[in-house]
Amino acid sequence: MFNTFKFDGSFNSVLAHHTYRHKLLTLLYFTSLLVASRSFNTIDILNMRNGVLESTKSSKIGSSEVIVNSINFNCSTYKSCTECVTSLFLCDWCMEKHICTSSYQKQCIYDAVITNKKGTVMNARKGPYYCPKVNVFNSENFEILIPSDQEELVKVNVDIIGQFIFKKGFSCRFTIDGIVYNVSATYNANTIICEKTKFSSQSSTQNAQLEILWGDFVPLDNINNLHITIYKCTEMAKSCGACLALQDKFNCGWCPTKNSCEVKNQCNSLNYQNDTC
Repeated sequence: MFNTFKFDGSFNSVLAHHTYRHKLLTLLYFTSLLVASRSFNTIDILNMRNGVLESTKSSKIGSSEVIVNSINFNCSTYKSCTECVTSLFLCDWCMEKHICTSSYQKQCIYDAVITNKKGTVMNARKGPYYCPKVNVFNSENFEILIPSDQEELVKVNVDIIGQFIFKKGFSCRFTIDGIVYNVSATYNANTIICEKTKFSSQSSTQNAQLEILWGDFVPLDNINNLHITIYKCTEMAKSCGACLALQDKFNCGWCPTKNSCEVKNQCNSLNYQNDTC
C-alpha cells in the first residue's frame, strides 16, 4: 500500500484492495501521522473520523486491482480563527464571512484572509497572531465578576490586527439562560468598553456568555472562554460570619441596616462591615 499526504486539505491513498479493512488501515495510518506530528487537537481527530472516503479511480496492476481513494476533511468544523489557522489540515480563515475553508480563493473573494501557519501561501496575515481575539493575561482569571442588580461597564482587553476592523464598529453580546442581549461598545487603547448594563440573578452565582462583536455581528476569538459571573452576596451568605468568609474577589460585607450580606454600594449604612462582625 502506498500513501501520500497532499497539502491541499485532503489525504489520498492508493490501496491494493478496496475492502473495508484496507480503508480502516488507511485511517489508522493517517492517525499515526497525526501522533507523530504532535500538533493535533481534538477537532483534528474529529475531522479525521468524519472524513469521507470516496473511490475516484481503479485500474489493474498485474492481478491486483488498485483503487485510488480520497479522504476529504471539512475545515468548517473549526469555529474560531485560532483553531482554523493552527489546524494540521492547512485550513485558512476568512475574516468577514467568519468561516474556515480549504479553498478561500473561491469562498472568500474580496474578504481579508488569514492563512494557516504551516501553509506555503505567501500572505501578509499568516498564523494565529493575526486573529482578532479577546485577551486573557491571567490563566486563572477567565471571568468578569459583576454584582447582581448593579449597572456596570464591562471592559475587555482585545488584540486586533487590521485597521479595517475599527471602521466596522463594535458591540457586546451577553447570553443568560438562552436570552441574548446586545449592547453597543466603544474601543480605546486595546480595550472594548461595553455600554453600561444591569445584570440580575436570583441565584448566588450565574454565568453569562460574553461575545465581543465587530461589523455585522462577527465575534472575536474567545479561546479561553472569558465570561461574566453574576453574583449575589445576599444569596451566598446568610450570616455576618459566613459573609466575611467569602472569597475576597466578591467584595461582600455585612450590612447592619439590611441585616444581610451586600456589596458596599448596595448598603446605606455607615457601619458596613467587611473585616469583623
